[in-house]
Amino acid sequence: MIEKGERRTALTPKEKEHLRTISQKGPVLINDPQHGALHGTSLEAIDNLSQQRKLPGRTTRRRELDYEPGDISVYPTPSVADVIREQEIGSRFIIEQIESNPEKSRNDAINYAKIIAQRHAALRIMEIPISQEIGGMPGAVDDLIRHGETHFFRERRIPKETFTLARTEALKRKGFLLGIATSTIKNNPEIILMEGDPNNEDARLRTGERGLRVADLSGIEPLGLIEEKFLKELIKKE
Repeated sequence: MIEKGERRTALTPKEKEHLRTISQKGPVLINDPQHGALHGTSLEAIDNLSQQRKLPGRTTRRRELDYEPGDISVYPTPSVADVIREQEIGSRFIIEQIESNPEKSRNDAINYAKIIAQRHAALRIMEIPISQEIGGMPGAVDDLIRHGETHFFRERRIPKETFTLARTEALKRKGFLLGIATSTIKNNPEIILMEGDPNNEDARLRTGERGLRVADLSGIEPLGLIEEKFLKELIKKE
Protein backbone atom coordinates (compact mmCIF):
# COMPACT_ATOMS: atom_id res chain seq x y z
CA MET A 1 0.00 0.00 0.00
CA ILE A 2 1.17 3.50 -0.82
CA GLU A 3 0.77 4.86 2.71
CA LYS A 4 3.28 2.32 4.03
CA GLY A 5 5.99 3.95 1.96
CA GLU A 6 7.06 0.71 0.26
CA ARG A 7 7.52 2.21 -3.19
CA ARG A 8 10.99 3.05 -4.37
CA THR A 9 11.82 6.72 -4.69
CA ALA A 10 13.56 8.58 -7.51
CA LEU A 11 14.77 11.30 -5.15
CA THR A 12 18.47 12.00 -5.11
CA PRO A 13 20.36 11.74 -1.81
CA LYS A 14 20.54 15.55 -1.75
CA GLU A 15 16.78 15.86 -2.19
CA LYS A 16 16.09 13.31 0.55
CA GLU A 17 18.44 15.18 2.86
CA HIS A 18 16.62 18.43 2.09
CA LEU A 19 13.27 16.83 2.94
CA ARG A 20 14.79 15.46 6.14
CA THR A 21 16.06 18.91 7.10
CA ILE A 22 12.82 20.79 6.49
CA SER A 23 10.72 18.07 8.14
CA GLN A 24 12.72 18.53 11.33
CA LYS A 25 11.70 22.19 11.53
CA GLY A 26 8.27 21.17 12.84
CA PRO A 27 5.00 22.92 11.98
CA VAL A 28 4.90 25.09 8.86
CA LEU A 29 4.17 28.49 10.39
CA ILE A 30 2.69 31.36 8.41
CA ASN A 31 5.04 33.98 9.88
CA ASP A 32 8.25 32.07 9.20
CA PRO A 33 10.08 34.37 6.74
CA GLN A 34 11.44 31.36 4.84
CA HIS A 35 7.92 30.50 3.65
CA GLY A 36 6.57 32.65 0.82
CA ALA A 37 3.37 30.61 0.49
CA LEU A 38 1.64 27.59 1.98
CA HIS A 39 0.22 24.74 -0.04
CA GLY A 40 -2.05 21.95 1.19
CA THR A 41 -1.67 18.64 -0.58
CA SER A 42 -2.13 14.87 -0.37
CA LEU A 43 -0.01 11.82 0.39
CA GLU A 44 -0.47 10.81 -3.24
CA ALA A 45 0.99 14.13 -4.39
CA ILE A 46 4.01 13.67 -2.12
CA ASP A 47 4.41 10.17 -3.51
CA ASN A 48 4.34 11.70 -6.99
CA LEU A 49 7.03 14.12 -5.84
CA SER A 50 9.16 11.18 -4.78
CA GLN A 51 8.66 9.41 -8.12
CA GLN A 52 8.75 12.33 -10.57
CA ARG A 53 10.90 14.67 -8.45
CA LYS A 54 8.34 17.45 -8.78
CA LEU A 55 4.83 18.46 -7.80
CA PRO A 56 3.07 18.81 -11.14
CA GLY A 57 0.15 20.97 -10.00
CA ARG A 58 -2.97 20.92 -12.12
CA THR A 59 -2.94 18.48 -15.00
CA THR A 60 -5.80 20.14 -16.93
CA ARG A 61 -6.97 23.65 -17.77
CA ARG A 62 -9.70 25.41 -15.81
CA ARG A 63 -10.83 28.04 -18.26
CA GLU A 64 -13.20 29.98 -16.04
CA LEU A 65 -10.27 30.86 -13.75
CA ASP A 66 -7.58 30.88 -16.46
CA TYR A 67 -5.84 27.96 -14.75
CA GLU A 68 -3.19 26.16 -16.78
CA PRO A 69 -1.49 22.77 -16.31
CA GLY A 70 1.22 23.18 -13.68
CA ASP A 71 -0.67 25.84 -11.69
CA ILE A 72 -0.65 25.29 -7.92
CA SER A 73 -3.10 26.83 -5.46
CA VAL A 74 -1.27 28.56 -2.60
CA TYR A 75 -1.89 30.85 0.36
CA PRO A 76 0.66 33.70 0.37
CA THR A 77 2.45 34.66 3.58
CA PRO A 78 3.53 38.09 4.86
CA SER A 79 6.95 37.42 3.30
CA VAL A 80 5.58 38.11 -0.19
CA ALA A 81 3.15 40.91 0.67
CA ASP A 82 5.41 43.34 -1.22
CA VAL A 83 5.18 41.21 -4.37
CA ILE A 84 1.39 41.08 -4.13
CA ARG A 85 1.16 44.86 -3.73
CA GLU A 86 3.64 45.69 -6.48
CA GLN A 87 2.04 43.35 -9.00
CA GLU A 88 -1.55 43.94 -7.78
CA ILE A 89 -2.13 40.21 -7.49
CA GLY A 90 -5.60 39.02 -6.57
CA SER A 91 -8.29 40.76 -4.62
CA ARG A 92 -7.78 43.12 -1.71
CA PHE A 93 -8.82 40.25 0.56
CA ILE A 94 -5.42 38.60 0.16
CA ILE A 95 -3.52 41.59 1.55
CA GLU A 96 -6.14 42.16 4.25
CA GLN A 97 -5.87 38.57 5.40
CA ILE A 98 -2.07 38.55 5.33
CA GLU A 99 -1.91 41.73 7.40
CA SER A 100 -4.79 41.31 9.81
CA ASN A 101 -5.29 37.55 10.18
CA PRO A 102 -2.45 35.57 8.58
CA GLU A 103 -3.20 32.51 10.73
CA LYS A 104 -6.44 32.10 8.76
CA SER A 105 -4.33 31.47 5.66
CA ARG A 106 -2.62 28.58 7.44
CA ASN A 107 -5.97 27.18 8.54
CA ASP A 108 -7.36 27.55 5.02
CA ALA A 109 -4.36 25.67 3.62
CA ILE A 110 -4.82 22.89 6.20
CA ASN A 111 -8.52 22.57 5.31
CA TYR A 112 -7.64 22.46 1.62
CA ALA A 113 -5.04 19.74 2.35
CA LYS A 114 -7.67 17.59 4.05
CA ILE A 115 -10.12 17.91 1.14
CA ILE A 116 -7.47 17.04 -1.46
CA ALA A 117 -5.98 14.26 0.69
CA GLN A 118 -9.32 12.52 1.14
CA ARG A 119 -10.29 12.97 -2.50
CA HIS A 120 -7.00 11.56 -3.79
CA ALA A 121 -7.11 8.60 -1.39
CA ALA A 122 -10.62 7.66 -2.53
CA LEU A 123 -9.74 7.96 -6.21
CA ARG A 124 -6.67 5.77 -5.76
CA ILE A 125 -8.63 3.00 -4.08
CA MET A 126 -11.27 3.13 -6.84
CA GLU A 127 -8.40 2.97 -9.36
CA ILE A 128 -9.40 6.25 -10.96
CA PRO A 129 -6.38 8.32 -12.02
CA ILE A 130 -6.13 11.53 -10.01
CA SER A 131 -5.43 13.41 -13.23
CA GLN A 132 -8.57 12.08 -14.93
CA GLU A 133 -11.26 14.74 -15.24
CA ILE A 134 -14.79 13.34 -15.50
CA GLY A 135 -17.81 15.60 -15.34
CA GLY A 136 -18.87 15.95 -11.72
CA MET A 137 -16.05 13.75 -10.39
CA PRO A 138 -14.59 16.03 -7.67
CA GLY A 139 -18.03 16.83 -6.27
CA ALA A 140 -19.12 13.19 -6.43
CA VAL A 141 -16.02 12.05 -4.52
CA ASP A 142 -16.58 14.73 -1.89
CA ASP A 143 -20.23 13.68 -1.53
CA LEU A 144 -19.16 10.05 -1.14
CA ILE A 145 -16.70 10.94 1.62
CA ARG A 146 -18.88 13.39 3.53
CA HIS A 147 -22.34 11.93 3.08
CA GLY A 148 -21.91 8.39 1.80
CA GLU A 149 -23.62 9.34 -1.48
CA THR A 150 -22.87 6.55 -3.96
CA HIS A 151 -25.16 7.08 -6.98
CA PHE A 152 -22.38 8.48 -9.21
CA PHE A 153 -20.16 5.46 -8.63
CA ARG A 154 -22.91 2.84 -8.82
CA GLU A 155 -23.79 4.25 -12.25
CA ARG A 156 -20.21 3.60 -13.29
CA ARG A 157 -20.39 0.01 -12.01
CA ILE A 158 -17.78 0.48 -9.31
CA PRO A 159 -18.33 -2.38 -6.80
CA LYS A 160 -19.96 -1.42 -3.52
CA GLU A 161 -17.11 -2.89 -1.48
CA THR A 162 -14.66 -0.71 -3.42
CA PHE A 163 -16.36 2.64 -2.89
CA THR A 164 -17.15 1.68 0.71
CA LEU A 165 -13.46 1.01 1.33
CA ALA A 166 -12.58 4.22 -0.50
CA ARG A 167 -14.72 6.23 1.88
CA THR A 168 -13.40 4.45 4.99
CA GLU A 169 -9.77 4.96 4.03
CA ALA A 170 -10.27 8.52 2.80
CA LEU A 171 -11.70 9.62 6.15
CA LYS A 172 -8.39 8.67 7.79
CA ARG A 173 -6.43 11.18 5.73
CA LYS A 174 -5.35 14.69 6.77
CA GLY A 175 -2.80 15.57 4.08
CA PHE A 176 0.40 17.60 4.15
CA LEU A 177 1.10 21.29 4.61
CA LEU A 178 4.02 22.54 2.52
CA GLY A 179 5.99 25.74 2.80
CA ILE A 180 7.15 27.12 -0.55
CA ALA A 181 10.36 29.08 -0.22
CA THR A 182 10.21 32.87 -0.32
CA SER A 183 13.37 32.81 -2.45
CA THR A 184 11.68 30.59 -5.03
CA ILE A 185 8.73 32.96 -5.39
CA LYS A 186 10.81 36.13 -5.44
CA ASN A 187 13.90 35.07 -7.35
CA ASN A 188 12.97 32.29 -9.78
CA PRO A 189 11.63 33.71 -13.07
CA GLU A 190 10.14 30.32 -13.97
CA ILE A 191 7.77 30.53 -10.98
CA ILE A 192 5.10 33.22 -11.28
CA LEU A 193 2.76 34.28 -8.46
CA MET A 194 -0.67 35.03 -9.88
CA GLU A 195 -4.27 35.69 -8.91
CA GLY A 196 -6.15 32.65 -7.63
CA ASP A 197 -9.86 32.08 -7.19
CA PRO A 198 -11.41 35.57 -6.86
CA ASN A 199 -13.87 34.18 -4.30
CA ASN A 200 -11.09 33.06 -1.95
CA GLU A 201 -8.00 34.48 -0.28
CA ASP A 202 -5.70 32.16 -2.18
CA ALA A 203 -3.32 32.79 -5.06
CA ARG A 204 -1.60 30.43 -7.47
CA LEU A 205 1.87 29.67 -8.65
CA ARG A 206 2.33 29.13 -12.35
CA THR A 207 5.06 26.51 -12.65
CA GLY A 208 4.44 25.11 -16.14
CA GLU A 209 6.16 21.88 -17.07
CA ARG A 210 8.86 22.57 -14.49
CA GLY A 211 6.53 22.00 -11.55
CA LEU A 212 7.67 22.56 -7.98
CA ARG A 213 10.82 20.71 -6.99
CA VAL A 214 12.07 19.50 -3.64
CA ALA A 215 14.55 22.38 -3.48
CA ASP A 216 11.64 24.85 -3.75
CA LEU A 217 10.16 23.61 -0.47
CA SER A 218 10.94 25.37 2.80
CA GLY A 219 8.77 23.21 5.04
CA ILE A 220 6.78 19.98 5.12
CA GLU A 221 4.29 19.11 7.86
CA PRO A 222 2.37 15.82 7.90
CA LEU A 223 -1.08 16.54 9.29
CA GLY A 224 -2.08 13.00 10.22
CA LEU A 225 -0.61 9.73 11.47
CA ILE A 226 -0.71 8.02 8.08
CA GLU A 227 1.09 10.95 6.50
CA GLU A 228 3.64 11.04 9.32
CA LYS A 229 4.47 7.35 8.84
CA PHE A 230 4.74 7.77 5.09
CA LEU A 231 7.13 10.72 5.40
CA LYS A 232 9.34 8.91 7.92
CA GLU A 233 9.64 5.98 5.54
CA LEU A 234 10.29 8.24 2.57
CA ILE A 235 13.16 10.19 4.14
CA LYS A 236 14.78 7.50 6.26
CA LYS A 237 18.47 6.92 5.70
CA GLU A 238 19.35 3.84 3.69
